[in-house]
Amino acid sequence: MLIEIAKILLSFILGSLIGIEREKHHKPVGLRTTSLICVGATYITIIILKYSPGEIARVLAAIITGLGFLGAGTIIANGKTIKGLTTAALVWVMALVGVGIGLGEYVLSLLTTGLFFVILMIKRKS
Repeated sequence: MLIEIAKILLSFILGSLIGIEREKHHKPVGLRTTSLICVGATYITIIILKYSPGEIARVLAAIITGLGFLGAGTIIANGKTIKGLTTAALVWVMALVGVGIGLGEYVLSLLTTGLFFVILMIKRKS
């Protein structure tokens, strides 16, 4: 039980770090959303591993697909201008980080979050 609690807390921390960065730049997906996505993905991964480990591949495929749709809702096209692609990628990556934590891949999840944070810090256009 303590390991599961630690997983949930780690996913909250990593989701929050990315969310704080997004809020700092006044982006639509911030602290609450990134935390919820990461924690939710961790939670469902823990539950599936515990109660139905044979279904993990199917559930992960559903998470990846479902979050792709959620992320797609953040993309706005206006003529030749497209906004929201980074936000859509953020939604998808934070879900995958949550899954990684749920599977016990702590180093990969930390590395992925760190790299994503660096990518978000790269100079933005306007």
